[in-house]
Amino acid sequence: MMRPDSALAETAPGLARLGKGGGAHPTALTAQEAAFFTRFPFLIARFVFQAQRAGRLGPYLGPAIRGALGEVLLAQQCGVDPLSCGICEEIPYCAFRCLFADESLDQGPAPFVIDAPPRQSPTLDAGTTFSFRVSLFGQSVALFPAILRAFGEVAVRGLQKGKLPCRFLHAEEIYQGTLTPVAELGSSITFEFLTPMRIKADSRFLGKGELDFASLWHRLRGRLKSIGEFHCGLRPGDFFFPSPPKNVAVVHDSLRWVHLEHYSFYQRQRNSLGGLMGTITFAGEIGPYLPYLRLGEITHVGSGCAYGLGKYKVIVTEDSNERLDQ
Repeated sequence: MMRPDSALAETAPGLARLGKGGGAHPTALTAQEAAFFTRFPFLIARFVFQAQRAGRLGPYLGPAIRGALGEVLLAQQCGVDPLSCGICEEIPYCAFRCLFADESLDQGPAPFVIDAPPRQSPTLDAGTTFSFRVSLFGQSVALFPAILRAFGEVAVRGLQKGKLPCRFLHAEEIYQGTLTPVAELGSSITFEFLTPMRIKADSRFLGKGELDFASLWHRLRGRLKSIGEFHCGLRPGDFFFPSPPKNVAVVHDSLRWVHLEHYSFYQRQRNSLGGLMGTITFAGEIGPYLPYLRLGEITHVGSGCAYGLGKYKVIVTEDSNERLDQ
């Protein structure tokens, strides 16, 4: 089901303007550059659950939802050790392998993002409804029916290894298609990171006051390229990204490091998911990067994207929103 533009904007800021149709004006991309977007399909769906028992989940549901989905898909497929996937004859037909095992075998990023809004309270009361979105990229879009069935089983089994049984109320497809960039000009751009964003440099995560546009672009470019190669059938010669930025500077930085931990029932240990949140504004020659930054609103950026980390929205200042065809 296609949602109205206002709902699309809520799902992925900028998508309502960048999506197909709606009278959008094409940006001044070359045919080779534009081909990347036409070959990067995605689907966004919303799921609504109801807690059947009071429980504690923490402020971010992404890790718990991801873990429960993987467990159910593995059980539905065959139940073998995921490290044995490389010798399995059912690889082309296995939803678990396509969504999870590639990442665990260091064969590309997971082709999905679980977007669960941060919760004000770490606990859920019985009868409380909560929702989350799942974005699928490339070939994984075809797995949506399998994921839909799996989430029905996830609700029955319950989150956190069955400690929180749920009722699966409904699901809806919000958007399916590709992103058609519109023409945008701008000399300044603000990123608002809505969930912790984790970017490494020199083997450590960048902290407060250390993020620059070049590092952000490098990480997003790498993520889009990896998803394109592993999940969209693109080859190294199919990418024509803008050159590394040289004339973009930080003009305002109110990012802060947010500490976040998640207890993994599989690893039986606490893992750090902390990262940068808040806003940062860059000024300079940002025009060539805007279409890719808009796509990044959907794919997220940095480490832990499958959990929902690295979610951001881009705000181009009003005086820089002139159209190229005007």
